[in-house]
Amino acid sequence: MWAVMFEIEGGEWAYDTGNQVFTNYDAPLVFTDKEKAMAQAKKWNTGIVVPWLREFDEEERQASIQRDQANNVYS
Repeated sequence: MWAVMFEIEGGEWAYDTGNQVFTNYDAPLVFTDKEKAMAQAKKWNTGIVVPWLREFDEEERQASIQRDQANNVYS
């Protein structure tokens, strides 16, 4: 999976959300095809393609918490 980032100003980067008006909390456009992401990045002067790792779903999040508890990670 791939996403597009662009520099807003002096080291401040944002994900391309596909919207003209956006916040940093809006979900980015995510591409399964790197070539399509590269085409989208070309729309920005500073656009770059970056790997996108999806967030855990609730089941994965709970499994991670249970593994932490079972492994006594923070004791």
